[in-house]
Parts: sequence; structure tokens; C-alpha cells
Amino acid sequence: NRLYGEPLSGSELQQLAAQIGSDVPFFIRGGLVLAYGRGEKLKTYSPVNFRLLLVYPNFSCPTGEVYGELPKLSREITVEEAEKLIISPLILGRLDEVEKNAVNDLEKSQHPCVKRVKEEVMPVLKELGFTPRMSGSGSSVYAFVKESENLDLTPLKKRGWWYKLLTDRKSVV
Repeated sequence: NRLYGEPLSGSELQQLAAQIGSDVPFFIRGGLVLAYGRGEKLKTYSPVNFRLLLVYPNFSCPTGEVYGELPKLSREITVEEAEKLIISPLILGRLDEVEKNAVNDLEKSQHPCVKRVKEEVMPVLKELGFTPRMSGSGSSVYAFVKESENLDLTPLKKRGWWYKLLTDRKSVV
């Protein structure tokens, strides 16, 4: 939109993004956003300063198949519960609480790709002292980075994995 002089308003861009995929508006909005529904409903919050390590291990997981191998879930989380368990602690800088409460139900999928993420990728991040979570349907994984952590990402480099250390507004690595 910017490349073409912003011919679409923010609202029009969001509507177009929703036609591409239900979770695409999330990626256009940016910042601290809670996505709910199928990912098409968004609630935006004030910017927060935290660091996040994002890792892509050079293989992808087919989203439809990952969902297809997901056991029946018996719970849903409300926006209010998500705010209490994840958003508020994140805003307050209580990353340990966020790590404890943040759950990706797709990690329960029995798809071979998810198993590969859990067996090959997550242990490397755990060995580095992180609490990794699968991002979406995988294979990307993320982890919060505490300010006091001295980062040695050599194991990621040695495996040839793509990674970025993200802060509130810019990538660092």
C-alpha cells in the first residue's frame, strides 16, 4: 500500500487482507494485537517493550494438515481471559507469567511436522535457556528474551536456521 502512495485507507486495507486469509489483517496491523475468532478480529494495545527471538528451522508445516491432526479441544479462551493471562502480564513486563500462560493448542497436533518441531527445534532453544512456543502451525518457534540474558545463538547459526531477535519496533539480529 505504501509503495503505491497508500491508495487504500487502513480500513480498506484490513478488509482486503481479510479476503486473502482470516489471519492476514493481524500482520498488517502490527504492534501488540490480540487476534481472536479465526484471527480476523483484532484488539490493539499500546506498544510494549520486550524482546522476542523468532526462529525458522528451514522447513515448513502445512497449516491445513496440522489442524487436521489436532485432537478435539475442550476449552476456549475469552478475550478477557487472554488479557488477564497474557496481555496484562506482558504490558507489566512479567515475562515468566506470560511464558507460563501462553499456550499454542496446535502444539497438540499429531502431524509429523509438529512432532519434528518438538523433537528437533524446541530442545535446542530449551538448551539455550528459553521457553519456546510454536508460532501458529509451525515450524517457526518463538521465545521471550529477558533483558539480563546473554545471547549465544551459535547453535542456531550452526544449523543454518533463520532467526531474528525482535524488540518493540525493530529487529536487532
